Amino acid sequence: MFQVHRCILAARCEYFATMFKTRWLGRRVITLKHALVVPVAFKSILQYLYTGCLDTHIDNIKDCLRLAKQCRLQSLMDEIDDHYKRFRTFEMAKPGITVTTLTIEPNLHNTKLQEDLGKLGDLALPDELCSEIFQALGSLPFAGLQDLPIYPDICFIVEEHKFLCHKVFFCGRSDYFKALLIDHFGESYISEDNLPMVPINEISAESFRKLMYYLYQDSCELTKETVVEMLKLADQYLLQGLKRLCASNISKYIDIDTVLQILILARLFGLRRLADQCSEFMANNLHEVLRLADFVDIVRQDAANLKQREDTDTVEIIDDIRFNITNFVQTFSDMMDADEKLRMIDDFLEELDIDA
Repeated sequence: MFQVHRCILAARCEYFATMFKTRWLGRRVITLKHALVVPVAFKSILQYLYTGCLDTHIDNIKDCLRLAKQCRLQSLMDEIDDHYKRFRTFEMAKPGITVTTLTIEPNLHNTKLQEDLGKLGDLALPDELCSEIFQALGSLPFAGLQDLPIYPDICFIVEEHKFLCHKVFFCGRSDYFKALLIDHFGESYISEDNLPMVPINEISAESFRKLMYYLYQDSCELTKETVVEMLKLADQYLLQGLKRLCASNISKYIDIDTVLQILILARLFGLRRLADQCSEFMANNLHEVLRLADFVDIVRQDAANLKQREDTDTVEIIDDIRFNITNFVQTFSDMMDADEKLRMIDDFLEELDIDA
């Protein structure tokens, strides 16, 4: 028995989409009795549809190819043939070595899985938002998707807009939504279509749209103007991957005017990598940083926090800068430059009367 999701199989495979609309319409249990449908091969096909990856024993390749052909997955058939030929060539070149498992993983440039699952996000959008977003394109949105079954099982209401979504993505990727939808953390009611209706407050429809696409596609539209808001939402909805994505985007905007604000943001949301990037930038631009009044405030605050812990031998921001000054020393010239910067820090702390 394989417990699967109609929405995913329909979005990823035209064969399943057609069968769910015709022969399997309305059925919750589907029995495949054909002798050529081998369970282990069927499991591999499902793995591919869900993840874009496939792992199977060499002995099961023919069964997988047969099912891929039945499901009209031509790209998967081509990949299996290609990998199998390469394995056989490898075995011939390395006598005594036998390959027993065929493994297929999508390359970095293959976005087919994201595109297919993104179709569900496209169709989950309220009609009124579709017209606003795609009005400038000069064509109808979602060409060719009108007949794609969507099978929603949850409706989120955001600013009176109704998003027809799927619990598998929200509950599977966010503990917040899992508690909200499964553990009955929030209030909901049932619509005329027998869909749970869940209001989501304190978020705009546009921000929810971006959040929704991240859950479906593992990617998010981020700009300098919106990335901080999405970071806050990622923290609120317990999306660690989106937090890392936002942090990576924010790091592009580190300069002498923003580094201290970004450092505070990184500390607030526990983004250690982003904080390290800020301290590295400050180490490389120490002359300018030491002149910033806000930097003095951060140093004093770090020193005060440590005194409260009865520990006066270090200051966090100073330690991080010193580490980045000395960690990359490779030449005599680097050593001289590092010594000068360390003396500058000592003089700076002495002026502030801080023992560190």
